[in-house]
Amino acid sequence: MSEKMKAASNATIVIRLKGDETTATLIQDKFPGERISRSRARRNPDDAYNAYEGARIALARLFEEDPFPEEKEPKKPVRFKAGDRARVGDRTFLSMGRYETGDLVEIVEVRPVGYYIRVLTGPRAEIFKNPHFSVFVNDEELEPLTENDRKLLEQIQEPRFQKGDIVRLNDDELGKRTFHANCVGKTGKIIDVSRTVEPRIAGYTIGVKADDHKYVIQACSETQLTPAPLTLLWREEKA
Repeated sequence: MSEKMKAASNATIVIRLKGDETTATLIQDKFPGERISRSRARRNPDDAYNAYEGARIALARLFEEDPFPEEKEPKKPVRFKAGDRARVGDRTFLSMGRYETGDLVEIVEVRPVGYYIRVLTGPRAEIFKNPHFSVFVNDEELEPLTENDRKLLEQIQEPRFQKGDIVRLNDDELGKRTFHANCVGKTGKIIDVSRTVEPRIAGYTIGVKADDHKYVIQACSETQLTPAPLTLLWREEKA
């Protein structure tokens, strides 16, 4: 809006309809009335006459507004947040075989029109064993969990260790069979956790300073029956 229009006060707007043309005039309330501004709207010959539409357009132009603003689609509310669990529904637009109807998934990241997810159950969960791997799904592809889904997820055992944990590599029989002799009993830091399908729970990558003072990488995994040969020494608490 122009400075002249902003300064207008105690004024009158006159709408005048004449044939195919509609004018809107802003007149200062004093004698004689001083015209501040005027705008016009002209009917397209192909359109039916509509006095209201002509007046609306002329009035919008008088106040330097766009009479035909682009309609913005209303923003859909976000149904899930990062960390939530959900089910893949019947409408799988972007799957390409990486997830299917009925898969239970975890939301990794929220985007304006959908989510990045990782699959938790079924044979396709194998490709999500790398914690850095996720795929995008459209919002309409996901559904809330059913009661049976929740019961199934309760049976899935979570990894006992997290990325960043400080651990000791056990010197028991399993530890000696798993780790290099120079690393058994040493302290290390978990630098990666890869989730896997049942019966395996997770695989761990550990950085260790060995007896020869070299920094080496060791790996181990755990199952529901056999815990990883690691002992937690320290974990940073999340805020």
